[in-house]
Amino acid sequence: MKGSVYEFRNRCGKKNCRCRRGELHTRMALSYSEHGRTKLRYLKPAEVRRYQWLTGNYRAFRLARAKLVKIVKEILSLANNLEEVMKHETKTE
Repeated sequence: MKGSVYEFRNRCGKKNCRCRRGELHTRMALSYSEHGRTKLRYLKPAEVRRYQWLTGNYRAFRLARAKLVKIVKEILSLANNLEEVMKHETKTE
């Protein structure tokens, strides 16, 4: 799953609340992009680990995909070089 899980801190705005004294309210949230806009979804305590796992898997997938793309580009470059060498060898024979 694309996104990040993080601790969200905020003030509620009530006059006598502890957050007025700097003790902010904390909740875990999932931040993700949808149609070019950042969305925020507050998570229940029971959901946090699952979403951390899902977002972690997505990051690992993207990293592995980037490495694969780099390897494929290297293979294509080597294949192109080999093709050029083979063209020159057939011309000289």
